This record gives sequence, C-alpha cells and structure tokens, in this order.
Amino acid sequence: MIDSKLIERLKVINTELAAIEKRIVQTAIRLDSNLQKELAGNVDGIRDYEMKVEIQCYGSDETGYPLFTMNERLNGISSEPKIYTHHFADGDNNNEFRFREEHPMKGEHHCWLYHCLYSHIGATLDEIASIQHIYFDIIPRYEYCVDTPSNVFISPVLPARHVLTSHNYNMYIEDVFRDIYPDPIKKTHPIINAYHRGRITISAYKEMLRMDIKIMSDNELEVFHSPTYLASLRHDKSVIEGITQFSIPPLITAYMINENLIDAARAMCRGTVHAAQLALKSGWAINLGGGFHRAHRDRGENMNFFNDYAIATHHLRQNNPDIKILYIDLDALCGDGVISFAKEMDNFYVLDLHNTFTKFDEEYLLKTDKHFTLIGLKSYTGDELYLQLLYEYLPNLINEVKPDIIFYNAGGNVLKDDPFGHLCISQKGLIKRDLFVFREAQKRTIPIMMCISRLRGLESSKYIERSLNLVIKFMKRKNT
Repeated sequence: MIDSKLIERLKVINTELAAIEKRIVQTAIRLDSNLQKELAGNVDGIRDYEMKVEIQCYGSDETGYPLFTMNERLNGISSEPKIYTHHFADGDNNNEFRFREEHPMKGEHHCWLYHCLYSHIGATLDEIASIQHIYFDIIPRYEYCVDTPSNVFISPVLPARHVLTSHNYNMYIEDVFRDIYPDPIKKTHPIINAYHRGRITISAYKEMLRMDIKIMSDNELEVFHSPTYLASLRHDKSVIEGITQFSIPPLITAYMINENLIDAARAMCRGTVHAAQLALKSGWAINLGGGFHRAHRDRGENMNFFNDYAIATHHLRQNNPDIKILYIDLDALCGDGVISFAKEMDNFYVLDLHNTFTKFDEEYLLKTDKHFTLIGLKSYTGDELYLQLLYEYLPNLINEVKPDIIFYNAGGNVLKDDPFGHLCISQKGLIKRDLFVFREAQKRTIPIMMCISRLRGLESSKYIERSLNLVIKFMKRKNT
C-alpha cells in the first residue's frame, strides 16, 4: 500500500510540473513564432531551426548530477491550432493508474511530465518524491548552410564509432505492472535502462553511436519469422505470457505490452543489423541490446521475441550470399533458436558454451561436427574450466572455419551472482572471456559484432560495463 504522505508529496510534484508545462508552452510559442518568421524571411541566411526543452530534476544537492533528465522537441508549436502533439498542458489526463479500481492514485489528473517520470523514464514513486529542485532550459538552435564551390573537395576524417544504442531500446512497464511482477522486469536489459536513466555511464562514451534506430515492422521481421507468429504477438496475450513467463493482469492489454516492451526488442533487432554492417565496414561493433538467441521462427522463448542473429544474417547475405559466419554464444543458456536456424544454413558455424541444468539441454551436452561445437557445462562451473574450454576450442575453430565475420553473443548471466544462469564466473573471468574473444578476432583481422545478451540486476550491469570499457580500449588501441 502506498503511504498517504508519499501520495501527498507526489501531488505536489505533479502540480509543480503541470505549472512548468504551462510556462514552457507560453515561452515556446513566442520563441517558435519568431523563429518561423526569421526562417520565412531568410534572416542572415538561416536554413532551418530546432527548438527543444530540457528538464532536469534534482534532489537536495542541486550542484551534483540530476536525478532525471527529460527532453522534448518543440519545433512548430506556434503553428498548431492545438498543442496536443507536444503533450504539454494539453488538458489530457496521463494517469496510467486511472483504470485500476483500487489504486490510491486512480482519481488523480497527471500532467505529461509527471507521467514521463514514472512511465517513460521508469522512476519509482519514492524517487519522484525525492525531487526538490526542477530546472528547465528552452534551447533554440539556428541551422545555417554554406555551399562550397563545386571544384573544391574536402574529405573530412571522422572518428569511427563502434557502440550502438538508441532511446528506442528502453524496456519499461508502468509502475502498476512492476509492482505486481518485479522479477520479469529484471529479465530485460538493465544496462540499457540504467544507461538511459543516467545511472550507468559507459566511460568510453565517445564510442557511442546514438542512433534513432527505428522499430522493425512485421514485414521486415518476416525475413525469418512466420506472419502468424508475428500477428499473435500483436493481439494474443497468452502467446506473450508464454514468452515472458508471467501472467498479464486483465487491464494490461497486448497493445500496452507491445508499446512498453516488445517494441524495444523490435528496435534492437534493427540495431543488430546495423552493428553487423558496421562491423564489416570498420572491423568491429557492439550493440547495447539484442542477443535474442532463443527465439525460433514460429515462437519466442524466455523473453526472446525475435531472433536478431537470423535477421542480421539475412541482411548480410543480401549483399554477399556466400558470407561465412561464425556464431559464438557464451550466454549461460543454450542458444537453441540460433542452433535451429543454423541447421538450415550453409556457411554458418556455431560455438556454444552453456549450462546443462535442464533436461532439454542434455541434447547439447557435447556435440562437435562440421557446423556445430556445442559444449555443455555443469551447474556452478567456475572460471578455470570455463576459460580452459574457451581457450581450447575457439582458436582452433576460427582457424578451421576462417569466417568472414564473427557474431558474439556475450551473455552476462554467467556471473556467479546471477540467479538464473547457475554458473559461477567472476568479474575477472568475464573480462578475460570478452577480451579473449575480441583478441582472437582482432589478430586475424576478422570483423566481429557483439550483442549484450541476458543479464539481470544493477551489479551485473556494472560488471558488463567494466568489461565493455576494456574491450573498447583494447580495440581502439589495436586499430590506431
């Protein structure tokens, strides 16, 4: 039950944010009107403009880092008969709890910014209540263009960026859902959520290629998945429940789950395609998402809705039908979705080290043939044996296959604190693992694309972050 004092404090925050929205709208309309006049009059050669508002929420220490930061685009706000497209002060009730009969916040009217805090950013109610200072900046930006003579050619040397992420990667479900089912939320991608919420900062942030990665449409996903399966994800809650492994309350619709969870997976699939293409061009790339190795053509499993590796393979083979791919899966769970897909493909090779703690995994206890090297591990296997097997099998397999590109599924659930992976790999072991895979690819000049696969919890995310930073530094040093 939510404490009454907490409710009252939240009402104060909501009221203040609603007032801020009105001030933003009044100022933005005035600025946007002037900007449009300057643009129409070609004042000083202006070619275009951008205008956004940045809202920063602080706790008691307003000199440190903000608790939350929100950004909204305000272009064209003055030319609209209504401002509902910008959501600010539009009169709509954005209360996500209004359909929950017994929720203490059911009857409240929530402004857009307040809604964004708990729904889009994913802040807890306690975190929102801790806000004491709110700053907002309305930022106009003029865009100019100077055309150079046609006989002059300048070839800029731009720094290559190798780590892909997107705001569309965020997986979040309303507080109502999180309160009922906390565990499934931990099964998403906390390193992505934490990064976008400002709680984890990749120290090698200069390598970030922040793309507006669009959500893949069902037509695009049909290059691998069946239309019937894709349609069922849109409308059939029982199918979604089977994949997420938890029941969905009646008031939570399939549309809501798609918008808050599955759409992020659709975007990550496109991110894996981009990362694979980037790796071929620049030598290496990391997608801060994806790694959905358990998804099959006609079904998903264990929070894996789509098989991004199969989709990326299809895209690469549109340009090079004979491209040879080595897939390395070091997630604690067997990548049976990729294995099933690979059985139908030529020039696709698999190395999979996984825990065999279920009866199903016994099929993949130890299998080596032309295309598959599947190595089952006993539960709570530690660094020594895990790394020994990797050091033994991976170099020989790379030498034998001679791949054109490596797909690396870097599972974080091998860590000893992970409650579902049932392995016992230390942070140092994880770092050694990741560096070894990249080192073997780099010294043979083989392009490598890595996806961050399954991990749970903020601590695991920090370990993955440290490993990522060392991998990035290693690859940058070797490529300079």
